[in-house]
Amino acid sequence: MTRTSKTVCVMTCALAGLSLLLLWQTGCREKGLPLDNPPQVSQENAKPKVSTSLSQEALEQLLIAENRALSTEPRVEAVRRLGSLGEKDVAPRLAALLPGGYGSLTVAIINALGQIADPRALPALRKTHDDIPLFAASGLLNANLEYTMRCCEEGHQLTEEEFFSLGSRKEPASPYPRVGFFGVPWGDRHKIVFVMDRSGSTTDSIDYVKAEIQRSISTLPKEAEFGIIFYSSGPPITMAGPGLVRPTEAGMKAASDFLDRIEAKGETDPTTALRQAFALAPDLIYLLTDGEFDPGVAALIKQLNGDGHVIVNTIAYLYPQSEKVLKQIAAQNGGKYAFISLANLVESGK
Repeated sequence: MTRTSKTVCVMTCALAGLSLLLLWQTGCREKGLPLDNPPQVSQENAKPKVSTSLSQEALEQLLIAENRALSTEPRVEAVRRLGSLGEKDVAPRLAALLPGGYGSLTVAIINALGQIADPRALPALRKTHDDIPLFAASGLLNANLEYTMRCCEEGHQLTEEEFFSLGSRKEPASPYPRVGFFGVPWGDRHKIVFVMDRSGSTTDSIDYVKAEIQRSISTLPKEAEFGIIFYSSGPPITMAGPGLVRPTEAGMKAASDFLDRIEAKGETDPTTALRQAFALAPDLIYLLTDGEFDPGVAALIKQLNGDGHVIVNTIAYLYPQSEKVLKQIAAQNGGKYAFISLANLVESGK
């Protein structure tokens, strides 16, 4: 190509560019648009920005989790995989999917964030926590949420022992009403028996039960009487004495000494303990478990409480596996049901 040809080519390109610019400016004038912002390439179909610090697998799973066009199942599986990968930079985008609905996907996200344990997830978790009344019936979700928030605050996934130690390091207090046990009042009933689970699964949490028993009986009126029975798969362990005792100084010391000797072990079988409890002729029983009851337990209590004189309050402790049976027992025996979560226990240490 000659110099003259090159010059002509350059001028042609310049004129073409100028023509395009003039056409754009003319269009802007007709539409009343500003002339100082040139057209930009549309980002509508651009790929979402991703962090280059994440592994390829994490990026792939994250895009699946964020894809609202997919069904719940693959998104839940992707979230679970992200939790097992444990890559910190996943946390902000995973947390951005909260609060949303409160189904299996939310549970998976909360559990995964607990594994990742990154403080950047805390704002979204706290917002979800503020919405707890919307799903308060799901005690397990409440418990998982509180555990995940603690993990994110500490910056690493906590063991169960570490989680409980966070509460025990604080000044002891109780968020529950002064008159009652774990928030369930005893009303005008003054002959009370505590039938408590001491199975092996309560190893790291049984001290909270003991402390709440001591706090509760310390508020009993002087004319009241109480008894304490702990059960597992072996013979129940009953507080010494021929019957119920009064909350005198001697009675309180006997209760304290008895509670100090209780250790968690065995499986969950309350049947013999319940028979012993009704034999003490109470007018109120508190029945607590963290395990799973056979439906026959409800039938046994109905049989033992033939005239319906004894109120039976039931408590699902940490895990609501027996929620259906415990609610049935409470309803059939004029009592109340409560779920005590990890969140409640940690709150009791604030």
